[in-house]
Amino acid sequence: MTYIYHKHHRSQDYAAQKSQWIIPNDAEMLCYQRALAENWKAKDTYWSLHVVESKVWQLGKSPNPDAHPLHIAKFVGEDGGDWHGYPVAPWLSSKDKPTTQILMAWLEVGLISLPVLAKIKRGKRCIL
Repeated sequence: MTYIYHKHHRSQDYAAQKSQWIIPNDAEMLCYQRALAENWKAKDTYWSLHVVESKVWQLGKSPNPDAHPLHIAKFVGEDGGDWHGYPVAPWLSSKDKPTTQILMAWLEVGLISLPVLAKIKRGKRCIL
């Protein structure tokens, strides 16, 4: 699977419409690779977190003007077989909410807590 860095999620020209990565490209790639390795996949979508020394760190920010911190990445496949990802705000769109299966996997390895899991499921804003 080829991974493409999508300019819409890295350019201030799109910051009012699209979430933006704040981590470098290599960290974005590590998020993608971790999603593949851990099989954090549901409904043809991979989900991931930016983990450094067993702690979840901010990986992006929501569209301006609010620019809230984002901690969850969503990776989707394109028609040609290429993949790209972007930070998501689960409270802004139900399509950007990881499944319970993914949330439980993160809970089981200690990346999120039960209260955080519940907030994400309910579509509430939270910090991981």
